[in-house]
Amino acid sequence: MKPPNEKAPRACDSQGFGNQPTNDAIICDADAERNRFANLTARASKAGHQLQKIGGGFILSKWGWVKHCCDLDGVEAALRQMGAIK
Repeated sequence: MKPPNEKAPRACDSQGFGNQPTNDAIICDADAERNRFANLTARASKAGHQLQKIGGGFILSKWGWVKHCCDLDGVEAALRQMGAIK
């Protein structure tokens, strides 16, 4: 067995990153948006619709009917209008 390499970087450094700012809020915002998308997808599915994310927004469809929404607020408004959300 070889002795450990003293010059190699340590796998886990207990000092961490010190006082550098974190991006916790950005990560939480992304998680909240993913959660909202999943929730709206489930609500659409219960109403028989399909919700898909595309490059320029979202597509809500059912039986050849298609609605493009720019953001999740638009998706939510469309689902409310259809009665999928009360």
